[in-house]
Amino acid sequence: MSSARRLSTAAVVTLLLVGGASCSKSEQPPAPGATSAPTAGATGSVSPAPTAAVPTTAAPGPSGSASPTSTLPPAATTPVPPPSPGTTEETVSAKPEVTKKPVKLDKPSDAGGGVQVRISAVKAITAKAQLPGEVAGPAVSLTLVVKNGSDQAVNLDTVVVTLLNSDQAPGIEMTAKPAAPFSGTLKAGKSTTGVYVFTVGRSLRNPISVNVTLNGEAPVLLFKGNAK
Repeated sequence: MSSARRLSTAAVVTLLLVGGASCSKSEQPPAPGATSAPTAGATGSVSPAPTAAVPTTAAPGPSGSASPTSTLPPAATTPVPPPSPGTTEETVSAKPEVTKKPVKLDKPSDAGGGVQVRISAVKAITAKAQLPGEVAGPAVSLTLVVKNGSDQAVNLDTVVVTLLNSDQAPGIEMTAKPAAPFSGTLKAGKSTTGVYVFTVGRSLRNPISVNVTLNGEAPVLLFKGNAK
């Protein structure tokens, strides 16, 4: 082999060794913490680093919270007439109260429908106070008899008895014995008694007036006379 050819071969080997060393240095990993800057003029694109997802929230309303979807019903489309106001000139018809012609204390009075009421006894007593508000003192005891001559039962729970003295002032009904007001139901064809006690001063017993009402539909029975 000639000297020129051997020199050429040695030059090629030298170039290959130098190129291999350069490639070895370029393939080594970068030092920790080092960042590689993109080479100016490089044709490849650099991928951007991933970013954390930011949650989206609805814009706050006037009160500072998210405006909820409205659930109100739609407005009514049918017109509603306004209520008609009453007037002071309006009157409500009421069934007039009927009071029977007065009878003497010892006479019966007809309540209608075959029912009859009478006062069988009038006694002067001294009433005892039993409930709050009652005042013991001179009083009158009245024994009443109800006779049911009708073909139907009569409710006695609705019986109302009142008394007026000679000054037309009401006597106070007392609850202590001998008081025993009517109650329950009176069967057809039967009779029963009840006792009512009213405070009445001794000088206010001539006369007295006793009103008896069996119920709201029955007439007022009026008894008048002197009590002992």
